[in-house]
Formats: sequence, structure tokens, C-alpha cells
Amino acid sequence: MKQKLKRIPKKVGTKIRSKVIATLLRMRHRAITCKNQILINNFFHKRSKQNKKNRSKLTVNHAAGSRSFQRTRACMKNQESGNINPAELYKKNYTNKDGIWTSEGAREIYERMDAFQRQCDLEGKTYTEIEHQLAKARDEIEAMRAAREKDLQEFAKKQAEMEATLRDHREEQRVEQERIRLEQEERMKREQEHMQQGTRAHAKGARALRAEISKELEKKMSSVMEKKMSDMSKRLFSQFGGSKR
Repeated sequence: MKQKLKRIPKKVGTKIRSKVIATLLRMRHRAITCKNQILINNFFHKRSKQNKKNRSKLTVNHAAGSRSFQRTRACMKNQESGNINPAELYKKNYTNKDGIWTSEGAREIYERMDAFQRQCDLEGKTYTEIEHQLAKARDEIEAMRAAREKDLQEFAKKQAEMEATLRDHREEQRVEQERIRLEQEERMKREQEHMQQGTRAHAKGARALRAEISKELEKKMSSVMEKKMSDMSKRLFSQFGGSKR
């Protein structure tokens, strides 16, 4: 919320003028600070709401607050042995000050961990040996993961080669199809030209035949007309000649 500085008359003294300006600046600063505080509160409100939603999905609740497992282990470290039972460390983090479990699921997990720890104690396995076994298992898992990554890389390489071969094959097929199409178009073009030439020759022959027929008809017509004219002239001559005699 911005406030415009009011214009102060020149009659007011310099000291009063500076006090008024300082007051207005403080008011503006407070308004900006209030606006920023509202934005910050909205941000933390959204973050708190999201954290609450995430915590609602947990099956067991952590009771050590922001303290990590390593810090809790350091606080519980036994001065004599220096080793901390993992089950007891879990119990420390998932029980409150009165020793009450945060959830029934956490208590069940602790019971399974404690039973496993007792079994290891009966078999003579120490926590260090278990850690070594876990480290060995982790190494084996990492080796299996590395082998799997290698297999995946080889598979990806083979897949890329197959895709390249397939692309080349498709390109060859496309070129061959294009060649066949061009040959067919050329063949059809030649056939059309041949048909057009045959049609032109046929039309030329037909025109020649029509011209010959028309000539013959003209000859016949001329001969017929000449015959008729001669007959007519004979009849006229006979008529007019006979009347004079």
C-alpha cells in the first residue's frame, strides 16, 4: 500500500517539514513490511499445510523431533562398549518421555527388531558382524546393480544397432519402392504414348479412307450427273427438234 507524499507549503519550517516527511516514510515502510509479512505468513501457512498432509501419510510417528538418528546414537553411546543396540535406538526415537509408543506399528517393528537381535546374540553374532554382513550384502547388491547397468547398456547398444539396421532397411525399401514406382510410371507413360501413336495412326488412316470414299462418291455423283444431263439434253433436243420439222 503506497501513500503519496503530500505537498507541504513553504511557510512551514524546515524542521517540521522533515518530521512530516519522516513520519510519512515510516508509515510507508510499515505498510510495505505488513504486506511482506502477509506474504511470508501465506508461504509458511501453505508449507505447514503441505507438511501436515505429508505427516498424515506416515504409518509410524517419529518422537525425537529434529534430532537425527546419529545425534540420538551419540547421546546414548555407552562409555564401556561404545555400541548401541539398533532396537534400543529405534525405541528411543519412537517413544515419548513417558516411554509410551507413538503408534502400534512402531511397537511391532521394535518387537521384530528385538527378536532378531536376540537371535543374533544366541548365535554369537555381534552388531559389528551384522554390520559386516550388511556391508557385504550391500556390496553384492551394488555388484548386481553394476552388472545390471552393464547389461542395460549393452542392451541399449544392441537396440540402437538394431534400430540403425532397421532404419537402413527401411531406407532401402523406400528407395526400391521409389525405383519401382518410377519404372511403372515410365512404363505407363510409354504405353500411353504408344496408344496415342496408334490412335493417331488409326485416325490418319480413317481420314485417308474417308477422303478416298468421298472422292469415289464425288466421281460417281459427277458421272451420274453427267449421265442425267446428257439424257435431259437428248430429250430436250428430241422434243424441240421434232417440233421444228
